[in-house]
Amino acid sequence: MHNTTTINISNNKQATNTVKKVLKLLFYIAIVLSIVIPIYYAINKPVDIPIDIPIDFATDIDWTKPPCNPDELSDDWNETTHPKMKNRREFVYKDTNIKIAFDKGIPGIYKHHTVDHWHRYNSNSANRHDRYLDKNGNPVRKGSEKSHIKPKCN
Repeated sequence: MHNTTTINISNNKQATNTVKKVLKLLFYIAIVLSIVIPIYYAINKPVDIPIDIPIDFATDIDWTKPPCNPDELSDDWNETTHPKMKNRREFVYKDTNIKIAFDKGIPGIYKHHTVDHWHRYNSNSANRHDRYLDKNGNPVRKGSEKSHIKPKCN
């Protein structure tokens, strides 16, 4: 004695077609996501910027390789040198308070002053102990070795 169960074939075909449609839809979703997710992360990927990066993003100078002389500055720098200054030229970056100075070297003078060099003024300076910025943008004392940024052409 066998028990027989009757199966409605039309319902099975319908169920099979529904499963196929769902699987096909999941396949297309997987393809779209495999394209969209990498693009999203490529666009929104966080960028690691070293803390001691020497490029001054507010201006156009790479302070690891500053210009050899003021004539190499871009037109965005306005000269503000006082007429009585002989060996120093001062500049302000367009519409900002970013100020730099170029000192022409004088042979026989003390230490840093024998070669051409740049100074980056610290716009947040409180006194001579943080008057300038070094090539990495850190505040340094007036007269310190690091406050004298020498061009690579010296």
